[in-house]
Amino acid sequence: MNNRFKPLFYEKDALIFSRRNKIFKLNNDESIEYLFSLPSNFFILVISYFRIISRLLRLDVYNAILYKNKYYICFLRKLYVYDTKTKILKVEMNFKNSNGPLSFMIGKNLKGFENTLYFGDYISDSNFNETSIYKKNLQNNEWTKCYVFPEGKINHIHSIVPDIENDCAWILTGDYGESYGIYMAKDNFTDVKPIITGHQDYRSCVAFATKKGLLYATDSHLELNSIRLLQKNDDKWISEYLFPLNGPVIYGCELLDYYIFATSVEPGLEKKSFIGSLFDLKKGPGIIHNRVEIVGIRKRDMKLIQVYKNPKDFYPSRLFQFGSAMFPLNANKQNMLPAYFNATKFYEGRTKFFDLLDCDNTDNLNT
Repeated sequence: MNNRFKPLFYEKDALIFSRRNKIFKLNNDESIEYLFSLPSNFFILVISYFRIISRLLRLDVYNAILYKNKYYICFLRKLYVYDTKTKILKVEMNFKNSNGPLSFMIGKNLKGFENTLYFGDYISDSNFNETSIYKKNLQNNEWTKCYVFPEGKINHIHSIVPDIENDCAWILTGDYGESYGIYMAKDNFTDVKPIITGHQDYRSCVAFATKKGLLYATDSHLELNSIRLLQKNDDKWISEYLFPLNGPVIYGCELLDYYIFATSVEPGLEKKSFIGSLFDLKKGPGIIHNRVEIVGIRKRDMKLIQVYKNPKDFYPSRLFQFGSAMFPLNANKQNMLPAYFNATKFYEGRTKFFDLLDCDNTDNLNT
């Protein structure tokens, strides 16, 4: 099977994936079913066949999730919704200053929250303007703001993580000054409190709510990174260091028996020259080795599992995207991991499958 595709999410046991502007279904028997195409003009469609141009112009499907028999897909600064029953595709939102949210949250079974979709603003905003969290109103199919961080508070929202154990949602924020941190939200975002803020150790994109606490990876291109556990101890929240990481983590996912994190390769601080920044080939000081690394945490004993290493390619990161590995957003009820590589030496623009049970029993670090 041609592995030049990007995995988006699972629909029951089938993997939904994209190839340029087209959406497909990969069934258990490895048969592929074409579903629909996202709107794209002829020029964009033609140049999207050239991988390096596609990276330059960010032409991939950016993000997607399945909710109540509908696909929500971020593509070319629009949020598309595809109804699997009526086969109707429509635009529900336009993103003026971004490609869309970095992730979505489903409020199902979360006490005090609605069984609907939520997401936070993910924009490049060094001016610290108002930053909002949105929810889908199922009655009128409109998106409304359910919480607003006031001007000057944060730069943007990386992720919102449901925590059924503590009846809350964790808000992960970044990226500049004192804006990075972890907030706790309750009662449908009417009660939002900062828990730990103002340090690179509290800057995160990927977290998982566990019985032991909030398991998260840091996301700093400027300082060394780690996997940490946020716990409450005598009414005080403590972030405990667990494992070192090769670099910042932007993407992760949950499997049946593992939590998955992928480190990225990013540049350091911007240079005085705009052109110099775009063509900067140096990695940030928070990245140890110039490569993408996938690791897992085994749920039963919190052991670190090494999965894969893939060197960054030679193209500048700001111009042609960070070196990264991306995964389907929703949890897989198995231990098979599809990883889509971006700006790497091997499998660039392709998906490679990993069996975590095999990785757990062997030293699977070679490329």
